[in-house]
Amino acid sequence: MTLPEILAVLGVLALATICWFASYVQSRRILEQWAQASGLALERRELHFLGRGPFDWVSRTQFLWAVRVRSNEGRVQDAWLRCGHAVFGMFSRRLDVKWVDAGKSAFLDL
Repeated sequence: MTLPEILAVLGVLALATICWFASYVQSRRILEQWAQASGLALERRELHFLGRGPFDWVSRTQFLWAVRVRSNEGRVQDAWLRCGHAVFGMFSRRLDVKWVDAGKSAFLDL
């Protein structure tokens, strides 16, 4: 590879990293705004790169979160959140929530 080719590859990788990080920040913002608007406090959150949780489909343009929230009444519950649109990714502010049944957890604590 020549130097211009190497620089082009590094430029593409840098741009992809910047785009992914911007999408990650946007998904966190959507998650936090959802919790605040719902009157919930985020106690724990984990980003999942592999798997799809309880959803039938999670595209590479979406972010999948496992969260634990506490209500104003003190009730603690876990949920799965899918941020973004399957095609348009984080250009969409879409958020899908699936609550975990009581007594079960969205986290894989060992």
